Amino acid sequence: MSFWTMEESRRHVKAIGGKDRIVAMCDKFYEKFFADSHVAQFVDDTTEPHGQRLGLWIAEKLTGQRSWSLLRSAAARTMSHEKSWSCPKRQEKDMGKRFGLADCRTWMRLFFWAAREEGLDRHEGFFSYLFAFIQSFVAVYERTAPPFAKESADWSLDLNNIESYIRNGRNMGEDVLSFSHDR
Repeated sequence: MSFWTMEESRRHVKAIGGKDRIVAMCDKFYEKFFADSHVAQFVDDTTEPHGQRLGLWIAEKLTGQRSWSLLRSAAARTMSHEKSWSCPKRQEKDMGKRFGLADCRTWMRLFFWAAREEGLDRHEGFFSYLFAFIQSFVAVYERTAPPFAKESADWSLDLNNIESYIRNGRNMGEDVLSFSHDR
């Protein structure tokens, strides 16, 4: 992010315990992702180290220290997303479609919930930067998603939301899944 120097970002990552904490958060995120009634359609093989890959990618972006790129090719992220868009678990009418607003909102809610479970919200500087990072990057996948980042991050502050989500079959509900700007 242009408003932080790499030195500041590295300092925040170090303060939370380093890249291993980011990987742990992403492992928790993928546990939630695989159980979600909506976004689980994007992953066919849940045995792959998705949490490690995402965690190392985020850590590399936040610190500038190579970790993800030592394990993956430069095209790996694009190829993974293309694989998700054509996952056999998706309905035929959705095959090949890119991520939409409901997908991104669900993704962000689960992501920030995992960050809170890992205790990363207790590190205000890091969490603020992580929020800005996700808010910025989600636009790559859906241009209308960034304004929903705050609501998505705040969603997991209310345990009633989480309990309702679980009771509802790990379904975010119509407020997220049927809302769309252009679909």
